[in-house]
Amino acid sequence: METSERNIEANMNELIGRIEAKYEKMSKGQKRLAEYVKENYDKAVFLTAARLGEIVGVSESTVVRFATQLGYRGYPEFQNALEELVRNKLNSIQRMEVTYGRITQSEILETVLQSDIEKIKMTLSAIDHKAFNWAIDTLLEAKRIYVVGIRSCAPLASFYGILSESCMRQCNYSKYKQFQ
Repeated sequence: METSERNIEANMNELIGRIEAKYEKMSKGQKRLAEYVKENYDKAVFLTAARLGEIVGVSESTVVRFATQLGYRGYPEFQNALEELVRNKLNSIQRMEVTYGRITQSEILETVLQSDIEKIKMTLSAIDHKAFNWAIDTLLEAKRIYVVGIRSCAPLASFYGILSESCMRQCNYSKYKQFQ
C-alpha cells in the first residue's frame, strides 16, 4: 500500500474511529451530524458550522459541541481534519500536480498505474453484471448502431466506432470531424 493511501486510510480511520467511539453518547442532533459527515465529508469540509447545522437540521452550537465531543478544540480544528482527508483523496492527476516536484520521473508511471489499478478494482466491485450483459446483448441484437461523439468525447467515439465496425456489421461510424 502506498504512503498516500495509508495516510487516507489513517485519516479516515481516525475520523470514523472518533465518531464511532463517541456515537452512543451523542445527542440525536449530533448523531445526525455524525451520519452526514461520514457520508458527505467531501462536502462538509467546505461548510461553516452554521451552514452544516442548517443542512443537518441542528443549531450552530450543536455543530461546535459535536466537534469538541470528538476531541477537537473546536470547529476549525475539526474542519482541518476534514481538509486533510479531502486533500489526500485527490485523483492521480491532481496528486501528480501537487507532488510533481517531490517524486522522481521514474515514480510517475508507477504512481499513475497504481491509481488506475485502484480505480479499476473499484469499478469491478461496483459493476452491475446483469445490466452489463443486457447492454452487450442489446448492442449485438441491434439492426443498426450509430456512434457519435463531439468535443471531448470525439476521440473515444472514434476509437469505439473503429473497433465496432471491425467486429459488428451493423455499426455505422461517421468519420466527420465537425458537423456543418
